[in-house]
Amino acid sequence: MIEHGFLRVAAAVPRVRVGDCAANAETVLGLIARAERDGAALIVFPELCLTGYTCGDLFHQPVLQRAALDALAKIVDHSESTSCLTVVGLPLVVADQLCNVAAVVHRGRLLGLVPKSHLPNYKEFYEGRWFAPAPRLSEQTLHLLAQDVPFGTHLIFDASPHIPGF
Repeated sequence: MIEHGFLRVAAAVPRVRVGDCAANAETVLGLIARAERDGAALIVFPELCLTGYTCGDLFHQPVLQRAALDALAKIVDHSESTSCLTVVGLPLVVADQLCNVAAVVHRGRLLGLVPKSHLPNYKEFYEGRWFAPAPRLSEQTLHLLAQDVPFGTHLIFDASPHIPGF
C-alpha cells in the first residue's frame, strides 16, 4: 500500500481503568501490537487514554501525573520494537499549567506533544476547570523522558525513513 501512497490507519478505543495508568498502558500496548499485526502504520487513541477522561480534580494530583508520565515512558520504550506511529493522550504539567496533550510516539522517540486548544466547559464538560488551553502556553520545546520534545499546535511529524513519505 505504501508504494501507492496509502497507509493503513487504526483508531483504537481501549477499555480504560480510571486512574490506573499502568493497566491502561498495558491495554494500549496490546492494541498497538494488534494494529501492527493488521498492518497499520498509524494508531490513534482517545484523549486522556492513559488516565481516563473522568479523573476530575485528580488530574491535579502529582501521583496521577507521574503515573501518566511513567505509562508514556513505557509506551515510548516499547515503540522501539514496533513500526507503528502511535498517538496517545495524557495530562501533562507544562510551565506550571496542566495540559491535555496528545503524545506522538515512534521508534523509541517522543516526536512531539500537542496540547488541546479548545476546551469544552459546558454541561457535563469541565475541562476549563482542569486544563490550560494551548493558546495560553508559550513553550516550544520540553525536556521530557531524556529527550528534547517539540511542543505546540503547529507541529508536523515525519516517520521516515521507517515509513517512506509519512
